[in-house]
Amino acid sequence: SFKMNGLVLADEDVVRAMDNDINKSSDIIPVEFNKDGSMAKKSKVLEEADFRAVLEHSMDMFREIGEGISSGRIEPSPYKLKSVNNCTTCGYKSVCRFDPKKKDDKFRILRKKSEDEVLRIIRSEQENRV
Repeated sequence: SFKMNGLVLADEDVVRAMDNDINKSSDIIPVEFNKDGSMAKKSKVLEEADFRAVLEHSMDMFREIGEGISSGRIEPSPYKLKSVNNCTTCGYKSVCRFDPKKKDDKFRILRKKSEDEVLRIIRSEQENRV
């Protein structure tokens, strides 16, 4: 399937501009409509304030990572989420030299969070910026 994976602004005009053939569900974006015309709960949509907060959070992260790289901070920092780690699909293993068996090489342990929890964290970060 070529359906995009991500978030869409919860605005019917935006949704229809992204997929002008949408009826009940889209083959292009993760949006479905209920019979009454409202967006289905399983649609991956955010209201404008949350959409902007996620966008700003992403831009802050890109900026922070870019500044780190520009200042020479390029150390590996892989994560582990339950039994999955990003080293298994990494194309840079040969140059990275991260080895969890070494004393100083440790995974960042991530905890699975719900979408609501992530949004609460992002909203809080955005509120504290002001």
